[in-house]
Amino acid sequence: MLNMLQLIFSVTQLAYAIYVFENPSIALALAPLALLNIMVNSEYIIKVPGTNIAFNVKGALIPIASAIIITLARPLNGAYDTVMVLVGLATALSSACTMLMERMIAINVAVYVSLHYLASNILFAGNSLLPATLPLSVSLGVVVGSDIFHYLHVARKSSVTLVIGGAGERDAIYLSTLIIQLLEIVSKLLSPYIPAKL
Repeated sequence: MLNMLQLIFSVTQLAYAIYVFENPSIALALAPLALLNIMVNSEYIIKVPGTNIAFNVKGALIPIASAIIITLARPLNGAYDTVMVLVGLATALSSACTMLMERMIAINVAVYVSLHYLASNILFAGNSLLPATLPLSVSLGVVVGSDIFHYLHVARKSSVTLVIGGAGERDAIYLSTLIIQLLEIVSKLLSPYIPAKL
């Protein structure tokens, strides 16, 4: 059954490619993932053989795959350091948010994404790679900073299976990818009305 969040995610993926990158061919590359997002049940999980690690297709694989396509659509020209700094920043923020949540201080996905978006735009203002790398950095930040680091902490105490993206379309990976793309679309929509120098 199609829910509104699935539809918004799929439409945002295509709008991000068409509006932010102004490149319909990226939208064509993302179209199969957008359709898969609508068709796949959020309980569909792929287990990594020989490990205690599994991936939820909707909660992890679809957002990460779409973020990789978006990142690879723009030539990086050796600017891997930008990507690594953004992933490091996202990982640190995600870890901090997870630790605060463990101490019963409510930090939601929107706060994490907003902090990452603001910090990234301050550090890399005017960098043309930013729109291409934001979805990947924010999703990998959740995978490493929240899922894997938290799992390593919990795994010392028990032998639980790590399901990356286990909450499906309500997982932080899925939601953070959606929110960061919406922020970038809104930013591009508002940019003609914001003076260049404040």
